[in-house]
Amino acid sequence: MERRVVITAASAITPIGHGKEEIVGNLINGVSGVKELREDGLLSDFIHSKVFGTVDYPVEYDFKRKYRKTMGPVSYYACQVAKEVIQQAGFDRKLLSSGRLGVAFGSIHGSPTVQREIYKNFFSGERSKFSSIGAVDYLKSMVHTTAVNITKMFEITGRVISSSTACTTSSQSIGYGYEMIKFGMQDAMICGGADEYDTTTVAVFDNLLACSTDFNDTPC
Repeated sequence: MERRVVITAASAITPIGHGKEEIVGNLINGVSGVKELREDGLLSDFIHSKVFGTVDYPVEYDFKRKYRKTMGPVSYYACQVAKEVIQQAGFDRKLLSSGRLGVAFGSIHGSPTVQREIYKNFFSGERSKFSSIGAVDYLKSMVHTTAVNITKMFEITGRVISSSTACTTSSQSIGYGYEMIKFGMQDAMICGGADEYDTTTVAVFDNLLACSTDFNDTPC
């Protein structure tokens, strides 16, 4: 059975705003979220591109501790946006746990901020630091952390699909969600992607020559 698929809600947390209305308004008005690359004392000196865009404004989160303990920065973004679209779409608790609502959500690397701390402790050579690496650190950092934390927080029992395809992660997730609904496998899907800023991720794409250097002298 093939069904018509429609988008019932949308939101995002981006360098040019939070939420559909603010983002669209800033796009229309030519607002840029790009700025001069921030020094981090680690890799920023070696990155060829000297511009970046990140979320530098405060975002209010109201998550219980039992959910926060498995979340890195990337999952905070993902779960906040999921919360907003669930409210916009009017999904009730019955649908969330019915098995007919699924999640297709991903990220490039999971949480590189958390991964960096794990590796720092792992290779420190100190037993106490090695022993300090816990199960929640993996749950924060794993590449499918966004999808897992969304399903856990909202008790979603439908299909869970986690993409990790670099810059196409979100669009691929939307495609997977479309197919799930179109062919009757799910009635609704929460789709998208999230990533946190970290120079370890930027350095990878910079070495692939995927980061522009054309605006190094005019970052804003």
